[in-house]
Amino acid sequence: MAASSELIYAGLIDFTLFKALNDLAAGHDGLVEDPLRVCALNAQYAFVALLAVLFFVTGKYRSVNGRHGVVAAGFSALLALGVAHIVADIWARPRPYVAH
Repeated sequence: MAASSELIYAGLIDFTLFKALNDLAAGHDGLVEDPLRVCALNAQYAFVALLAVLFFVTGKYRSVNGRHGVVAAGFSALLALGVAHIVADIWARPRPYVAH
């Protein structure tokens, strides 16, 4: 019974946040929506480009430890995305815009 009430509570929080963000966005259509859409569609490419630049950097910033850090950052991002995908598959619930 507790798991059911937790799921209902999570759904209420999701819907409350969904409504609050939509109400805010309704008044600022182009001002907020367009830059955020560009970020949402292209942020992964910017992250990969940043990692590539940091990996191939030359000069006084080039070091083995720096390259190890860049590789670790890339692998940790992949690991985080993989874990998020697994959790989303295990705990599947409808998103607020689908449920209401």
